[in-house]
Amino acid sequence: MLGWWHRRKTFREQVTRAADELMAQHGCLAYETARQHRIRTLTADHKEHRFWCAVASEIARRRGHVVGLDTATRYLEYPLPNVTSQPEIVLEPLDRRNGVSPSRPPAANRSHLRLVPKA
Repeated sequence: MLGWWHRRKTFREQVTRAADELMAQHGCLAYETARQHRIRTLTADHKEHRFWCAVASEIARRRGHVVGLDTATRYLEYPLPNVTSQPEIVLEPLDRRNGVSPSRPPAANRSHLRLVPKA
């Protein structure tokens, strides 16, 4: 029983040491680096794959990264602080008489809407 506890403790120490090294060497790209190692070892040895999964999870936990959420979901749940301060843009129909020659109709792929900042 104590052998199991010792192996588990040693494994956690190795994971913590590897996470520290990756974060020191790669900074904010440490999680992506650990994920690349995890993917590379997917078909390799089970123990090595488990090790890199644990390293990636440890780095994600330290950075506050929620594993499994895609970027769009993350932005919906945790929006950027300055997103609401940007001006709202309203689409208004384009007056076809202004700026478009009657002899040359607008291209089929050109939209008849234009972006106008809200006043």
